[in-house]
Amino acid sequence: MKKAISILLQTILLLIVFAIGSFLHPFNLRQVLAAAPGPARFFYWDGIVMMVMIYVVLLLIAVLRKRLAASAPLSTIALAIAAILGLLAKFGFVTPLAN
Repeated sequence: MKKAISILLQTILLLIVFAIGSFLHPFNLRQVLAAAPGPARFFYWDGIVMMVMIYVVLLLIAVLRKRLAASAPLSTIALAIAAILGLLAKFGFVTPLAN
């Protein structure tokens, strides 16, 4: 039960960080997905970058606690779930409004 709660809380944390990074664009890392005569479609990598940074911090905390073998698989599962849910929710995908 503790493992399930840990995965759930880490997933929520990583998903929130993914959403914040996707909406605020702190690093402004973007890739053009579709360029057409109309508005272009972009993907901002900021949310994924921030999510991976938090994942690394979680792993560093596990190393400092000497619990890496127990915590790393759970954090990795949480990262995968958060990434899948974030991409399904279309975090990071932007189509600017036409002028």
